[in-house]
Amino acid sequence: MPRSSPTLVIIILVFLLESGLMFSTGMDPAYSDTSGVVSRKKFVLPPNNETGLARNLKNGKALYHYYCATCHGETGNSDGFNSYSLTPPPPKLSDGRFMIPLSDTTIKRVIKEGGASLSLSPHMPSWDGVLTDQNIADITCFVRTLVVVNPTFVQPSL
Repeated sequence: MPRSSPTLVIIILVFLLESGLMFSTGMDPAYSDTSGVVSRKKFVLPPNNETGLARNLKNGKALYHYYCATCHGETGNSDGFNSYSLTPPPPKLSDGRFMIPLSDTTIKRVIKEGGASLSLSPHMPSWDGVLTDQNIADITCFVRTLVVVNPTFVQPSL
């Protein structure tokens, strides 16, 4: 039998150890119980894996802070830098009594066509042509996270 180089033997041993092919018992001790029966492995998402909703919220938050926060405020409390010079002031997007009855379609329309399109404040500009429909949907998704629900408020039944 030919002699093996020590370097080649070490490389093979390291490969076998790292790949789990060496000393395998057929059971994963982390997922077996005391009776020796292997239980099902738990499904775990890999790290840094974002869902579509998380991406939409992250994008919506960035767009909101760039385009909307100067009037509506960082937290939607109508306390942005420009809000003090507007009459009427922008609505509080954090007010559940105001925001909960509004549909997503209405919010998207106000963002896209401006406040005047729904007989609201003419100071709310139209973002059509600046923001895509997906951007507007992402902002709408984020705006919904700003709503603070007052526990004493009961939404009227329709």
